Amino acid sequence: MKTARKKVSITRSKNTSIPTPFSPIPVLYKNEQNGRTFWDVFGGDAPDDNWKIVEPKLPGDSEKYSIRYSIVGGPDHHCFDVWVDGAEAGEHDIEWIYIRSVMGGQMKIIRPERDAHVLFAMAEDDAYMFCTNDPCIMCSFGCKIGFEFYAYSRSEGLLKNAVQIVYSKQNPHNNPLLFERK
Repeated sequence: MKTARKKVSITRSKNTSIPTPFSPIPVLYKNEQNGRTFWDVFGGDAPDDNWKIVEPKLPGDSEKYSIRYSIVGGPDHHCFDVWVDGAEAGEHDIEWIYIRSVMGGQMKIIRPERDAHVLFAMAEDDAYMFCTNDPCIMCSFGCKIGFEFYAYSRSEGLLKNAVQIVYSKQNPHNNPLLFERK
């Protein structure tokens, strides 16, 4: 009699610990002469003196938009659900959304007639997840710390958010990340 072997999903990470991020920090440049933008996902230098860095707006800095996310799918089919609050169909100027992950990143172009809402599928080193919760409860273990989200708005410029540690009720381990030091 043959024993049934459970097939492991090809999208499941084989990591047993949180991988060290090695992808470069992307940089957005804007040409002062013609207004064009250049998204350098490799974090290089400006092509010439006409290109200036566009600093990202962090959560709370934009008057119109904010980037939100959730982690869905569990360890076998792992995804980031990313949306821009305030960017409903036909009522926004969001051009694209980008996720920076451990291994690199992914970009999705947003149609003006659709909500600025996308799903990024994770695989290989980007798919690590050490619990079985679907959706992720974004606990204090913070296994996805290091992932960053960017969106570009013609009116607001570059927006940025990042995975954060969420503490549900108390801080049982006196983690200094929860409380401001006095």
